[in-house]
Amino acid sequence: MLTNYHTLKALVQKIKPNLEGSVIVEAFTQEKDTLHITLGKGDNLFTIELNATGQGYMFLRQKVERARKNSLDIFPEIWGDEIVDAQIHKADRVIEIFLSSGKKLFLQFFTGKVNFFLTTDKNEVISSFKNPRENIGKRIEYENSESNYKAMVNNFELLKKAWESLNIEDPVRRLVKAVNTIDMLMAREILHRSGDGDIEKIWVCLGEIDKELEDPLPRIYYDGSFPKYFSIIELTHLNLKKVEFEDINEAIRKFVIETKINKSFYDEKKSILDKLKHLLNKAERTVEKIKEEIATNQRAEMYEIYGSILMANLNALHKGMEEVELLNIFSEGGEKIKIKLDPSLSPVENAERYFEKAKRTKASLKIARERLERLEVNIEKLKELINKLDETDSFEDLKKFKMDNLADLKMFGIIKDKVAEKIGDKFRRFIVDGGFEVWVGKDAKSNDLLTLKFADKEDMWFHARGVRGAHVVLKTGRRQPSKKAIEQAGSIAAYFSDARTSSLVPVVVTKRKYVRKPKGAPEGSVIVEREEVIMVEPKLPFEEIE
Repeated sequence: MLTNYHTLKALVQKIKPNLEGSVIVEAFTQEKDTLHITLGKGDNLFTIELNATGQGYMFLRQKVERARKNSLDIFPEIWGDEIVDAQIHKADRVIEIFLSSGKKLFLQFFTGKVNFFLTTDKNEVISSFKNPRENIGKRIEYENSESNYKAMVNNFELLKKAWESLNIEDPVRRLVKAVNTIDMLMAREILHRSGDGDIEKIWVCLGEIDKELEDPLPRIYYDGSFPKYFSIIELTHLNLKKVEFEDINEAIRKFVIETKINKSFYDEKKSILDKLKHLLNKAERTVEKIKEEIATNQRAEMYEIYGSILMANLNALHKGMEEVELLNIFSEGGEKIKIKLDPSLSPVENAERYFEKAKRTKASLKIARERLERLEVNIEKLKELINKLDETDSFEDLKKFKMDNLADLKMFGIIKDKVAEKIGDKFRRFIVDGGFEVWVGKDAKSNDLLTLKFADKEDMWFHARGVRGAHVVLKTGRRQPSKKAIEQAGSIAAYFSDARTSSLVPVVVTKRKYVRKPKGAPEGSVIVEREEVIMVEPKLPFEEIE
């Protein structure tokens, strides 16, 4: 209701004494759809703030300082002009500001068509705030030359005739169509007061509203901390907290500022919530896939049985066989079992092949179960974060939520720390014992970047020995990490190597300053001048930074 006709009328009456006699110092825009007109009156400088988004708004405020960059002059033709008068049109949401040069500022507040024009005294457009190419040179015509509002207030039969002539089922829209200058919010209030919607009762309530409009009292209605509605009449149909104001200009200013602040809060809250829900959905889908993978990899025990049966029956086998049926020595019933063979392999090689398949399957199962465990922990954390975020109702709540859950929000990549901004998604990042970070190269190029550019000379460097794998750096910050942190970093290096499925992997450990790249060496290829070797199990820590 900021640009309802009656609100604009009351606003013009309030600010007209401030406008008359003031001089336009400058007009500019430095944010989308917002026009600032700086006025001077005596020694006082102040600003008309106008916005052309949606229904738009207008109010007076302290002087807005112009930015040094990214601001644009608007209506320079009238800088230095004095404001002679300010009026609202008798039937439309249009404010006209008359200038000493004979020109006019024509402020149009039609929903979806809000715009501000500089015109001649004949309403011919000289300049336009929005869409200048479409508007310059055109003559502005009023949508309504007369309003039937007062006639409807004073004449029941006229209202009744208009009401009955409209074939509109929705009574709110019907009343808006019947009575000029009544908007949807005001119509709902009139119909609420009238009770059963009898046209005579509607007319009586319209009269009550008219009396309130003669001495309007601005109100902001709040849904929690969010400013939901602005009105200059009492809205009895709303069960919301309200704050009343003596000054309509101050009320509009407060409503606009609080709406912007709360929109920023809800936008930020929604952004975080959407990211958390996306991560939760992704984690839950991955869990289902891993469970399917585990279910299909339950054959490790059977592969081991196949290998053992083959080894126990070598004398019954020979190279070239494709399948064999043998007694299952591990079965209580003593039934026979069919085992497929590779005809190109000897009996011993076939047995070893099944033992190797059993080993790989077990390793894959172990990795899958560890990953499943990590994901299930993360899912619980994500659900907890979503529940906590749902409870925030203000910027203060949101600020506290971010501070209380900073570590988890960083881990999930919701809040980007300076490190994340610097490295982007070049490397994987993990947190190990003591809060140390471990960075992992993603490919040969990334390995070079990590080792040669992003690792400090005192950082600890890891690589699985004798096999291809990622460069891994434990960021020490010139502090001494614990033995557990070093082993965890080694396990990460083992995990991101071709030895991932082994039970224990030898991993090279050294300081970054002892790693160098020979001239002309391929990407990812380095020489280690001093090293230690630790034996570790390939696995990841629970905390990976997304």
